[in-house]
This record gives sequence, structure tokens and C-alpha cells, in this order.
Amino acid sequence: MLVSRRHKRESWQIWENYASAALRAGAPMQAVQGLGKVLQLSEGQRLPLDTARALVDLVTTGADAPPDEQQQQQEQQLEAEEGGDDLGSWLLDLPGLPPPSASTTSGADAEAAAGEDDAAGAEPHASEFGQQVAAAEERARKQWVRALGQLLKEAVNQPCCSPPLWGCLGKYYAATGQEESAKEALLKQVRALKSPPALSPPRPAGCLSAPRATRGACVCLPRCRQVRALTGTSYKSDEKRFVEMAEASVDLAQAYVRLYTASAGASATGAGAVRELAAARMHLRGVLKQCEQAFGEHEAWRRMDEVLQQVLRLEEQAVAASKSKPAA
Repeated sequence: MLVSRRHKRESWQIWENYASAALRAGAPMQAVQGLGKVLQLSEGQRLPLDTARALVDLVTTGADAPPDEQQQQQEQQLEAEEGGDDLGSWLLDLPGLPPPSASTTSGADAEAAAGEDDAAGAEPHASEFGQQVAAAEERARKQWVRALGQLLKEAVNQPCCSPPLWGCLGKYYAATGQEESAKEALLKQVRALKSPPALSPPRPAGCLSAPRATRGACVCLPRCRQVRALTGTSYKSDEKRFVEMAEASVDLAQAYVRLYTASAGASATGAGAVRELAAARMHLRGVLKQCEQAFGEHEAWRRMDEVLQQVLRLEEQAVAASKSKPAA
């Protein structure tokens, strides 16, 4: 794959494989940059959601992927042979994102430097070395997390945008503490699921809707198939779409609950805080009622009902608190 990347740098398929391999190797920044190349070379038609979701999961858990040492050695050898890489050049076009910091010290370089210390001051130097490594790792993490956010925000404005991509962006916002933005992104995911896109001209020459003689190597072929599969279906009758809607509804309701919890810290009975719970309740009740006849016994339906009961309990507590406040 590394040799292919060297000779086929304009192939989005190669960069997609590179991003996946970089993620498995414990190199999230390289994975994000690989996804950026896929988005760029496909002219905004494609973004591998599996890799994007895995990166968002790393942000959520707060841990980087375990590194594959052999893969990292191969990457370093290739970079040395090529005399550097322009992987990060696409990041310069994203607003507000600084170029990769040249001051970030890798763990290997720091360890080599620490090995030169005299034995007399080994213990204090070891402590200082550990702090430097931790600080370098934190800087590197903040850098790739920010780059991932810029990539996702760029992708939702491209033709590859889809309900799962909005959900991915919403989870990213939630993981980085941007609860209001998370709610808005998840709302857009739910609205997109309620209104499945329709195939309508004009389409690119390589798409399935174009005459067979004009079809080329269509970069959006998977997207075309997804749109065809979803057109004419509804989450009220199609199990796959229902599960997507149920998961998106649960994520949205939890975003509302987080906003309520944050607002409750300042004013537990404020109208703004309770309004978030009311919005979650109305949405969940609507989806549950619409899908009860077809999917009332489905695990996803029961999960939504459990979240609804949680929202109702929080609403009852808020009402009780508001009634007892004047008496106090």
C-alpha cells in the first residue's frame, strides 16, 4: 500500500486505504490527512464514514489507537525516502487551522535525548522527560482532534453529505463539549432521515442515471446506490431506516438532556432548561407513536422508550423543584 501511495498519489482509493492503515497504526493525524486527500481528490463526493466514525470514537474515549510498530516503521522509512510529504498541505486551506507544529517532539526523539543524560541526575531528568513527552502527546492530540473537526465541517457542505455524516459531526461536537452545536448537527441528521433524498437531474456523467455510453469511473457510485436504496422507503416501514432513525433520535434526546443538565447548574427551573426536555419528549413521543405498529417489539424502539422515561422523570423533578421554590 505504501508503494502504491508513492506512485498513485492522485488516486482517492489509495488514500482511503492509507487513512484506514494509519488509523490501525495508531497515527490519527495521518488518518485525518488521508481522509482530507480522499475528500479533495473525489471533489467532495466521498468520505469513508467507517474511518471517520473510528476517529470520532477516539475523541470520545479520550485515548489514541494502539500503535502498530511495524506499520509506523514502514511509514517513517517511506517518508525519509521521499524527503518529506505534502499530506498536511490540504489542511492549510481549512480556515482557522494552523499548520502542524514543528516544535512537537516525538516520543522516540525525546527518549533518545533522555538517554544522553548523565546517570547522576537520572531521576530528576526522568521526571522532566516524562512531563515533556506527556505535553508533546497532548499537543499532538489537540492538533489532530481540531483537524478532524475542520474536516467534518467541510464534508457536510460537500456532495458526500449524508445523515450518518451529520450524526458523526454531532458526536464530535458532543465529545469536544460543544453541546449546542451537537444538538444542531443531530437535528439536521434527524431531518435528513425524515426526508430521504431523491434522485433528480442533473447528475455527474459517471453516475448511474447517466447514459451508459457516458459513464466513467464514478467516484460517487456508492452514494448513488445508497440514494437509490433509500428513495421510496420510510423509517416507519423499513427496518434499516427505522434503526437509523431510532439511534439518531436517542443521540438527539441525550444532547437535549446534556443541555438541560448544563443549564440546570445555573437555574434548575429556568424556562430555557426545561424547554430542552420538552423538545426531547415531543420528538421521542412522535417517533415512538409513528413506529409502534411496525416496530413496537424492536430493541431500538424499546431503547427510545427508555430514554423517553428518563426525560419524563427529569421533567417531573424540574416541575417539583419549581413548585417548592416559592415555599422555601
